[in-house]
Amino acid sequence: VKHWHGAAPDTGATHLAVAELIDGNGVTWLQKVSDEEYGTVASQTASKSNHIEIIRSGSRPTGVAAAQNFTGIARTDGIFPAKSGTRFYGAYVSFEPASRTNWHTHVNGQTILVTMGRGFFKQEGEPAVEVREGDMVWIPAEVNHFHAAPPDTSFVTISMAETPE
Repeated sequence: VKHWHGAAPDTGATHLAVAELIDGNGVTWLQKVSDEEYGTVASQTASKSNHIEIIRSGSRPTGVAAAQNFTGIARTDGIFPAKSGTRFYGAYVSFEPASRTNWHTHVNGQTILVTMGRGFFKQEGEPAVEVREGDMVWIPAEVNHFHAAPPDTSFVTISMAETPE
């Protein structure tokens, strides 16, 4: 779907772009958005989309992470589900102090962006590594690991992975 995005004329914008790479290519750049096109859209108050889906913040329910996969209290908020034509999905995962996942692996690996607090990642056979807000973590396919919040603070991530084929 041909599209573009940008900031409103009176403010900046930051976004996290997630795209599935096919043969190493995830974006096809077409042409610049003209000042006229931008001016027309920037002056509109209603957001209309024909093929682009906007999932509004807070529109999906918060879930309690499955007790069989976590120790302590953790919550999940789905950001984007895998859609037809893609296997990529993502969720916020919020860890209360001292909560942690069980040891686990991902068939296609996992990418995690730390959005708040600090936490730890532990790969089997390696020392634990502390991570903080703004850090990006890549966990290769089939690497046994766990994620954890320290005893004194919470830890929030955006967790992204591919479903198995």
